[in-house]
Amino acid sequence: MKKIENLMHSPPNTNGADYLEVILEASNNVKDVHSPLIIVIGSGLSDSGILDFTSGNLLARNPEKVTEQLISSGKIKEDHLKGITVLLSGFGQTVAPQQALGNTERDDLIDIYTKVLSVWALRSNSWFQQRSPCIRIIM
Repeated sequence: MKKIENLMHSPPNTNGADYLEVILEASNNVKDVHSPLIIVIGSGLSDSGILDFTSGNLLARNPEKVTEQLISSGKIKEDHLKGITVLLSGFGQTVAPQQALGNTERDDLIDIYTKVLSVWALRSNSWFQQRSPCIRIIM
């Protein structure tokens, strides 16, 4: 607990945010844990990595198409989160000076993460018809 407490009070050691990379890294560290849980707190608005919301206007695009493009490019692969519960908190919520997201933008952001994380959790290719039970979102 002391290690977690120290991390919570330490300043960031990199510029920007890459939420998917953080989730992937965390998944590598909890695979051998009984009932693994990853808690991610933040806006979800990555400004680097494969889901860089500062370029390409991702929030204006269809979440299914964004996820399809990430899969076809090989940037996300199945099975990284198999058996791991992921809890997203605060995704789509912003504070000044960042502009607030509209309801549609917030819903699309959450939908993009849900679809990508579902691909990471499932082995089947029918992920469009399924929602992974391992993903929880707290507003």
